[in-house]
Amino acid sequence: VTEHMAGLTEEQLKKETKVETRNDTLSGLIKTLKMILQRAPSDKKTLLQGVEILHLELILKLIKTSSFNGKMNALNELNRLITPFLFNRRQHMDTDSITSEDLACWLKDQAIVNTLLTDYLHLPQYVEKLDKVLRFLIHEDKLTITDIDVIWDAQIDKHEAIVKSTHDLLAKLAWVLTPDLLDAIFVRFQRSWETASHKTKEKLLELMGRLAEDDKEGVISDKVLQVLWILITGDDSSTDIIDLALSTHIKILNYIYSHD
Repeated sequence: VTEHMAGLTEEQLKKETKVETRNDTLSGLIKTLKMILQRAPSDKKTLLQGVEILHLELILKLIKTSSFNGKMNALNELNRLITPFLFNRRQHMDTDSITSEDLACWLKDQAIVNTLLTDYLHLPQYVEKLDKVLRFLIHEDKLTITDIDVIWDAQIDKHEAIVKSTHDLLAKLAWVLTPDLLDAIFVRFQRSWETASHKTKEKLLELMGRLAEDDKEGVISDKVLQVLWILITGDDSSTDIIDLALSTHIKILNYIYSHD
């Protein structure tokens, strides 16, 4: 059975996932295999690890397909694997066959972030599932500045829907990012600002405002205010862009002082 599953081609997997649903066909098969192997007379742990590797290999094949439904099913599978670690803070699954470290390292080794950010970012349901994968990598301290660059680059010169989805994603993730990763976002913001069009600058300012929303601790908003002040005092943009930057700056200050 495992040899047959491992040998499934991309075309066969696309056929099996032609409809994106919440069913757990792949997870069900893996679970059944594990139940059978639990009764193995010897070397149970090695066999279970083999099944987990098979599961990850099949997920990877789905992620690499050009099919939207294939990628969504792969994200469903990843989310099922991630959830126990992310929300229950467990380091091992029930079988002890894979750890959160194993899964996070596999995601990094396979450059999953790069692959998932190549398409479908205009679809909210896709970005929602991607969000959990990124949160897991942050939780495991495996998201890097390079990954932030990949996320940022995914929206450059793209359709407005992709820009919005990517900015929404960054705004949501901001609360769980490390200081270094958060600084990386501001660095990319400032670099983009230098060559941005009028419309792009409006979107960037909107993102800055989003990053500072509901920041009761002042950690993110302080940095946003610094960046905005640099733009206000040293930028050669049009008057309305400067006014918009100043307006965003004032709104953040008002919010901070109203919650002191």
